[in-house]
Amino acid sequence: MGQPLVDLDAPAPAPRRRVPRWLPWPAAALLLGALFLARPDDRPPAVAVVVDAGQTGPIAATYDAGSVRMESRLTVVNSGAAPVELEDLSAEATGLTVHTAGGPQALGPGRAVAVGVRVELSCATPLPAAPIRFRLTVRTADGRRSVVEPLVAVADSPWTAVAGAACPH
Repeated sequence: MGQPLVDLDAPAPAPRRRVPRWLPWPAAALLLGALFLARPDDRPPAVAVVVDAGQTGPIAATYDAGSVRMESRLTVVNSGAAPVELEDLSAEATGLTVHTAGGPQALGPGRAVAVGVRVELSCATPLPAAPIRFRLTVRTADGRRSVVEPLVAVADSPWTAVAGAACPH
């Protein structure tokens, strides 16, 4: 028999690419670095807290020198997976200040708690229509502190009605 047949219509075999010998080392170093940075005990705690100003409880209000001071309650919900202790809650915007009226409160995952707050509204300045950034300081069971800053709409809250009734027209 003679020479093997060559099919001229078949595509030529692709040239074989060689991986440089040094390439696996940087890839391995990147993988080890990612695993080191993703260690679960080094990550900051995942805490999600929601402040609902529409769920205020009974309100006690006083008018003094162009502003209304209220004792009210807010509902704070821990929508995270870990229990936290709410240490502080505050907000400041033009014509509005909010501060916690009580001490720290424990809050389990998926639980809600009513938090006493002191609210001061200026009669000369309407509440902002845009949501206000609240600042909450929480502590996890392992002692880590986190700050959560949710946006809360307060323009149509009961605080507006109380301020409208208490402020002189």
